Amino acid sequence: MRFIPDGPFIPDALLTARDEGRVVFFCGAGVSRSSANLPDFLDLTKKVISELGVGDEDAVSTLLLADERIKNDSGERVLSLDRIFGLLEQDFNDRDIEAAVARVLKPNNSSNLFAHQTMLKLAKTSHGSTRIVTTNFDRLFESCDRSLPYFCPPKLPDPSSSHEFNGIIHLHGIVNEQYTEAEGNGFVLSSSEFGHAYLAEGWATQFIKTILEKYIVVFVGYSADDPPIRYLLEAFNKHSSMLESIYAFHYQGEGDAQKAWSSKGVIPIEYETHEIFWASMQKWALRAENPEKWIQNVLNRAKKGPVHLQPHERGQVAHIVSNTDGMRQLAIMKEPLSAEWLCVFDANLRYAKPPINLKDDNQGKDPFDKYALDSDIYIPIDSDSLYAKREVPLNAWNCFTLQESDKKSFELNNISSLMGHGSMTMPALPKRLSWLGEWIVKIADDPITIWWACKQKGVHPEIVDRIQHCYRYQKKSPEIDLLWENLSIIWSKSDDPHDFKSYVLEESFKKDQLSLKLLLKLLDYYHPTLNVDTGFAYKSFPPIEKERKIDDVVHFEIDYRRLLDIEISDEFLVYYIKEFRHILEKIVVLEKAFCRRPSEIDPIYEEDDPHHEISHDDKISAYVIHFVKLMQRLIGKDISAAKQEFLSWGKDNSVFARLSIWISGEERLFPASEAAKILLEVDDNVFWSSAARRDLLITLKKRWNDYDSRNKKQIEKRILQGRKPYDFEPNSEYLEGRSWDTLTVIHWLALKGCTFTFDVETKTRKLIKLAPDWKKEYAQNADRSLQGRGGFVRTNTDYDDLVSIPLKDVLTKSVPSREEFLLERRPFSGLSEAKSVRAFLALSYALKHDNYPTWAWETFLHAKKRETDCDRLIVVIGYRLLHIPIDDMKELIYPVIAWYEKIAKKLFFSRPDLFDFLWNKLINLLETFPEKGEPRIKTNSKHYEWLEYAINTPQGRLAHLLMELIQDNDVTPETRFPEHWISRIEQLLHLSHNVSRFTLVVLSRNINWFFYIDPEWTVNNLLSYLDGSEKDKEAFMNGFLRGNQVPRIDLYRILKPYMLELSGIKNDSRNFNSNLSGILLVGWNTMDTDTGEKLISDEEMKKILIHCDENFRLAVLSNLLRWIREESSNWIEKISEFLQQIWPLHKKAKSTAISAQLCDLAFSNINVFPVIIKSVIYLVKGTTVSNARLSWSYLRKSEIVDQYPENVLDLLFVILPENPRQWPYGINDVLDNLLLAKPSLNRNFQYIELKRRWNAR
Repeated sequence: MRFIPDGPFIPDALLTARDEGRVVFFCGAGVSRSSANLPDFLDLTKKVISELGVGDEDAVSTLLLADERIKNDSGERVLSLDRIFGLLEQDFNDRDIEAAVARVLKPNNSSNLFAHQTMLKLAKTSHGSTRIVTTNFDRLFESCDRSLPYFCPPKLPDPSSSHEFNGIIHLHGIVNEQYTEAEGNGFVLSSSEFGHAYLAEGWATQFIKTILEKYIVVFVGYSADDPPIRYLLEAFNKHSSMLESIYAFHYQGEGDAQKAWSSKGVIPIEYETHEIFWASMQKWALRAENPEKWIQNVLNRAKKGPVHLQPHERGQVAHIVSNTDGMRQLAIMKEPLSAEWLCVFDANLRYAKPPINLKDDNQGKDPFDKYALDSDIYIPIDSDSLYAKREVPLNAWNCFTLQESDKKSFELNNISSLMGHGSMTMPALPKRLSWLGEWIVKIADDPITIWWACKQKGVHPEIVDRIQHCYRYQKKSPEIDLLWENLSIIWSKSDDPHDFKSYVLEESFKKDQLSLKLLLKLLDYYHPTLNVDTGFAYKSFPPIEKERKIDDVVHFEIDYRRLLDIEISDEFLVYYIKEFRHILEKIVVLEKAFCRRPSEIDPIYEEDDPHHEISHDDKISAYVIHFVKLMQRLIGKDISAAKQEFLSWGKDNSVFARLSIWISGEERLFPASEAAKILLEVDDNVFWSSAARRDLLITLKKRWNDYDSRNKKQIEKRILQGRKPYDFEPNSEYLEGRSWDTLTVIHWLALKGCTFTFDVETKTRKLIKLAPDWKKEYAQNADRSLQGRGGFVRTNTDYDDLVSIPLKDVLTKSVPSREEFLLERRPFSGLSEAKSVRAFLALSYALKHDNYPTWAWETFLHAKKRETDCDRLIVVIGYRLLHIPIDDMKELIYPVIAWYEKIAKKLFFSRPDLFDFLWNKLINLLETFPEKGEPRIKTNSKHYEWLEYAINTPQGRLAHLLMELIQDNDVTPETRFPEHWISRIEQLLHLSHNVSRFTLVVLSRNINWFFYIDPEWTVNNLLSYLDGSEKDKEAFMNGFLRGNQVPRIDLYRILKPYMLELSGIKNDSRNFNSNLSGILLVGWNTMDTDTGEKLISDEEMKKILIHCDENFRLAVLSNLLRWIREESSNWIEKISEFLQQIWPLHKKAKSTAISAQLCDLAFSNINVFPVIIKSVIYLVKGTTVSNARLSWSYLRKSEIVDQYPENVLDLLFVILPENPRQWPYGINDVLDNLLLAKPSLNRNFQYIELKRRWNAR
């Protein structure tokens, strides 16, 4: 938690421990320096040397000066200042040294003591005791409060006694009141005095040990390299087994906090400036004086709502609700906090994906910006990507998960038991979470709370029961009670989201014969369940509008199962159909109760179209079609059973009404009179629904000629009567719509050969008066299915209609269009391929009339036929393109360049004049419109993938074209580059910077070749970019590395500093890391013929591996792994030297991923294994590798195990985790093979221990 916006982040555990009186503050020189301006340990040393009159030539002064130089050069001090005092003791009496120290530390009478007063407030417990340990010698704490007792050696209080441990403890001594000398036993200053205190006599060590047994320690005002810290931490580390936590406030100006403190076992808390630090500490002190008041102030401020607070203020609320008492205070507030605070308390909502293209107030906004805490780490996301996902960091705070305070307050009823009553009931919530639930109960009717609940997989039954009790029995809102009850039902029925059960069932049916037991499991699986969603509008943000309604937020859906490909035997068919009917009936009930409108059912009569795939999306349609197929089987097997099943169908719902339409068309089941009766009884809304139209028409067509006169008239009457009006439908619209539907049905049936007992034309004239816009052709596709379809888009390129029409009409008649679903009409594409001259003449006609249709030129120039055009047509096309004005041609630049690439070689050699004309026009276009040289695809990536963009820009493609053309020339260092060719290269390079960089990428990919042919030109025109802007350098190096060619030695020397610089810059590109590391490795393994030294020295290679990131080190090992697998590689001899002398021993080079790669390196080659195994074991020692990093199943049959069993065992013992569940797959087999290779290993301690772990898993 932070007290001010940029203040240090103080852990909740530390804040709580201080409130509970479990913290001891250790105060160093920084406390006295911050307000009283007293010296720190270094300045104290210098001033004491001056006070004692030590000369500049003295050993002490010389040593201190040398240490200062080292500190300036390396950033680290190598001399411990206590040694300086040890040297002073050789020339001066202890009393004189202590007197000098006392004089130096004497404060001014006007010294500001706010830092000391702040620390005293923080150190004061709720019981009135004050506990501060200081290594300062001054008496400024005593100046703040003279009533406080103080202690100094040899008389120190007992920290285990709460009564005795009260006051200021000057652990290393204190000056007398006159600041003339030390009080008591003197100061602990020199290395010998520190040795007595912490080693020989050990009184300081014992004192610290007692503190650690009971308290958390916090260092304030220390640097990590202060002598007191070194001795204090050595004492701490001796008793690390009893350590809870040690914290240290660290000023960022003093370097890397983790590096300075973490290795010492201390948790650093960083701050930016001393002013910010002390402002934060003062705020903390105010909180310490009255925690209850501070909590109330924060909660009152929180009433504004989370979006009106800063992240650190939201963090303060998060701190309060992270412990039981704070959560209780929030829950009992008379005016509960807004439900919008759920968006802060739930980490998943803080890190929710921003909405996509919403036309509302949230467009372009990120939930993280509104609800994030100051402790949250921002995770970027491509919000425009439909599939992008933002993972919640594992350490992100979440109010709904167990906090440390919850774990400490566990009671028996919070834990399940193996047997008895506790094994059958849900454990009670810990007290804090119970209070959190109390707040949720109060806001349970808020749409934001409902929105939050809809996003959960479940809420504890205890909370749901309390909500229902509140809104049911206290009669607050039966609707809210019902809503939470429905949510509770959904949560109780929630199943595996990955539908794992379906795969288990399929496997069961494959293995076992169909039985009633399996059938019941299948039917149970098919039962639909309810699901709930918040709707698209509220995916990321809660419904905060004032007029919001719960119905706008909650969307119940039926969750259908994937229908399995399982054949139901005839033995169980009748039973299965009956039970599946019950499932359909359940669906009807659920839809009626929860869904706003019933689901549309796809036509039962599916369209027979080989080009279209019918998809029912595992919705209700899939269930209905499955049921129909079962009924068709039953009709074929047992007519009587099929009729009996039909009689069980309900007639008052959409599902069985639709099925009734279909089944009335089954001639095998019903005679025409019964079929007509079934059809006439179908509900009017279903009979006339657009979704049922296809089934109705096909059924009528199938049975029309079977109906007798009476049945036919009854059906005709219903058709002519038309549908009933919809709710709230205006009469005029109703009459038009009813007439339209009737006309469509009559005329479709007439087209299919159905005859009527009435005159169709007479009825049509009457009805069309009410529907004047209806046309007869509308009836032709009345049976077209409206269901979802998929497939490949096909193209109709038939151009016959374009052959005989005038040229002026060709393009207007050729505009691409969509003929029907998944079928595009592109006649000009066919014309451009088959009748190229006519297509070109049509374009030329338009050109003469200042018309330059982009689509037509793109189609013509992209046609495959352009690759085989005759020379004459190529020339004519080229000159036509030259006549297009540059303003219009800019829209055609990509198709023109695509055509230019196809015919370039022909023009370059046969018509160089036309080649030049076209080239110059394209260059002129890029000079006039440089934006056309920008890549058409954009990226949010930090690292530009230059080559991918370059080869898709006009200038990049032109550069690539020139590189292809030069391959046919015999270019040598003697002939140099042809003048006409190199001048075009220079034209591309002289385009505007943003455009020319993409040319540079293509050219630098071939830098080796350029340098070989003409070093001088290459240095002046390509390598010069390395001294340009950062973007120029980035573009050049990216192209060079993507070429993945080791430079010639003279070129290597030029590129070396830039490669060394790049190696220290983090880059996530696998190609970048692999290629750069490979080139550097080759340099380390290559001698410079001029100097006789390696191109990359040992020292340089070491620095690369120390300062690069994890991905780069892995790339280095990956290259070595690949190379030593090549039998002809000389790396087999060099790998041992590399691992022993070059690979760093730093902790950052000992990650689990690195260790796994080193192991793979050892096992990659049987010839390498005995050479490097000892080095690998040494390098991986101290790390373990889990199954997530290793896959050693190949070792089960490896010759390495057979030939070197002891070495393999040594490595396994070092690298395998303690927990055998984390071991790589197949390791147990490897252990067995080790014993087969060398039976005596069964007495080896390492083997026995590994087997013990495996057997105990």
